[in-house]
Amino acid sequence: MSTFPDQNKFQLTFKDRALENEFLESYDKSVRLPLRYGIIISILSWYSAIALIPLIIPEALGWLPLLTFLYIGSYFGFIVYATYSNRFKGYYHLLGAISNAWAGLYAIFYCDQFPNGEHLTLPVLIFIIFFGSYMVRLRWFAGCIAAFSYVAAYQIYIIWFSDLTVSQVLLYGFVAWMTLVFAILAGRVSETNHRTSFVQRKTIDEQRRIIEQEKEILLKEVHHRVKNNLQIIISLIKLQQSKLKDVNVEKEFREMKSRVMSMSIVHQRIHRSSNFNDISLAGYTDQLFGHVSSQYPEKQVKVDFKMPDDFHLDIESSIPCGLVLNELMSNFFKHCDGDHFSLIAQKIEDGKCKIIYQDNGSGYPEGLSLDNLETLGMELIEILSEQLDGTMAFQNQNGARCEVEICI
Repeated sequence: MSTFPDQNKFQLTFKDRALENEFLESYDKSVRLPLRYGIIISILSWYSAIALIPLIIPEALGWLPLLTFLYIGSYFGFIVYATYSNRFKGYYHLLGAISNAWAGLYAIFYCDQFPNGEHLTLPVLIFIIFFGSYMVRLRWFAGCIAAFSYVAAYQIYIIWFSDLTVSQVLLYGFVAWMTLVFAILAGRVSETNHRTSFVQRKTIDEQRRIIEQEKEILLKEVHHRVKNNLQIIISLIKLQQSKLKDVNVEKEFREMKSRVMSMSIVHQRIHRSSNFNDISLAGYTDQLFGHVSSQYPEKQVKVDFKMPDDFHLDIESSIPCGLVLNELMSNFFKHCDGDHFSLIAQKIEDGKCKIIYQDNGSGYPEGLSLDNLETLGMELIEILSEQLDGTMAFQNQNGARCEVEICI
């Protein structure tokens, strides 16, 4: 939305009907809560003031407090009810205009019951125009109709039914009509500002959505390119591996290829995911095992993975965690004389996870400890667990058992 939408300049409505309905919906929502609380406070204030009426009115008007009590209860009560009832959804401004106009007419009647009440009517009228319009937050057109109705009624009252002098009639009439003009102009400016703010918020939201979409597309493209580059590296390693004659060197290249592949799988899953910080540990482990086992087709193995579905990795932890899993699986295929291993993930506290590896082989060599790790794979597991602010421990327990605590 690069330009301000076309408007009906008289009624201040958007010519786009869908946009106008969206504005009215958002405006109505912004009216409901302040309107409820404002009117409830007003009810309490007016009812507190009713107690003063018997002290300042003639005995002949003893019925006036009761009438005022009933009027305020029905007037404000209906507006509160209208804000809670879906029956009146979209009609707050019309109800507010009618109620505000009725309040002005009642004020004229009310003040006229007091001695010299015609002098009280004008300030009360001005108060109702501004307080009522602010409290109900009328749209300017509705506010104009409401204010005009009781300014006109007030003009008739001071000309035909009051004892004011000609100069007082002219003065009070002039103040009343100028108040009406000022209220109309202020209301128009206020609603124009509301509409401008609405369009600005809508534009910002649309721009934010576009930026988020572009960022997501860009990040996916980055991960896709990284994955492709890693696949090129894997292909180069594989090509070089096919030309090697030394079995030991060929084995080292195969392990290197497996480690690069574990990183490539991360970027592959990120590219397919809509959330870059939501990589399923269970799904990643299954896919990684499929790759590692394909590197050792000569060995038949049974596996048992217990990875809860609610365990997820972010970008920072997925690659080192994937390398840890890769080394644990690769070590089984390279060194274990058993035919079964399990991987279990347990949540030990918020933000921490324990990965337990267990196989049914003959276990780790005697004398192996963290101070004299003999293989690169074990050294990598220790280094990567420290990188993830965790620890590694291993022991022989009906086979090899390794526990890695990491922060995810």
